[in-house]
Amino acid sequence: MYAIDTNVLVRLITDDDANMRESAVQLIENTHANAEVLLVPAVVLLELVWVLSARYGFSRTDILNALEHLSRVKGLRFDSDFLLRELIDAGRTSTGDIPDLLIGLCARNSGCAFTWTFDKKAAREALFKIIA
Repeated sequence: MYAIDTNVLVRLITDDDANMRESAVQLIENTHANAEVLLVPAVVLLELVWVLSARYGFSRTDILNALEHLSRVKGLRFDSDFLLRELIDAGRTSTGDIPDLLIGLCARNSGCAFTWTFDKKAAREALFKIIA
């Protein structure tokens, strides 16, 4: 198994460089054809959300749709398919920032009852508690 970096996913989603996008598509297709998978670590998802929002101006809906699309790409495997599904669902039903939701979900899935934070907006989610 191999891992895939954020910039490869960015090329797939934004198509801002046709040659790089084609190389990324070929990598994924070849990997899948060889009955292998490319791991997408949770930290890559976190960076991907940030890059799509901050650098490319993607809306929340666009980001969630992109994550949904990636979840169906044969040849990609996520740290936890369940975590990705939870993130997409929480992102669609919550007003919390997507990166914060991912942080809280990762912590919860690692056995934490919640994540301490100074972020008042994040603390509106059950995944977080505010430090008073």
